[in-house]
Amino acid sequence: MAEPILKQMMREIAVSLGDLFDKSFETKSFGGKAWPKRILNHKGSLMMQSGALRRSINAKVSGFKITFTSNLPYAKIHNEGGKIKVTAKMKRYFGAMTTSITRK
Repeated sequence: MAEPILKQMMREIAVSLGDLFDKSFETKSFGGKAWPKRILNHKGSLMMQSGALRRSINAKVSGFKITFTSNLPYAKIHNEGGKIKVTAKMKRYFGAMTTSITRK
């Protein structure tokens, strides 16, 4: 009898935590700590240009464990940090962004 109640509680906790994750995109903070400011000053948030990362977060409940995942390759970098290999295409994009910012 207690097992179905515990499973339901874990699902409800996962939904509540998912709502907290989603809210962090609106407040641009997590756990009361603000996200770092963008280096380049243009519209949007560092964590929300298209909203794809926000929409990709899923919760999986397994026993007393809740795991949040994303299938996007850059989600891990946002969450844990790390090094990104800068491609020629990225250099062109950021060069164009820098040029357009300095001309304004």
